[in-house]
Amino acid sequence: MITNLSRHASERARQRGATQAQINAVVLYADQCTCRGGKAELIWISEEALAGLGPRTPEGVDINRLRTLCLLVANDETVITLFRAAKRP
Repeated sequence: MITNLSRHASERARQRGATQAQINAVVLYADQCTCRGGKAELIWISEEALAGLGPRTPEGVDINRLRTLCLLVANDETVITLFRAAKRP
């Protein structure tokens, strides 16, 4: 799976050390979301869902790198931006 990233999201991913595999994992395993603005949703993986994955996702992504990673996703499934939250939204 390759998740579409806006130019802004690509730059933020580089700045924050988020890999394509980590972004794909959040899109695939996110179980939490909240509406943000017009037609966008903020998504992330809950601690409960991370615990169910074990130390790594089936694709080999370390869950410790997913704990604080949040994605703002447009209704066309493009990642608008991403950030690492100090605490859960």
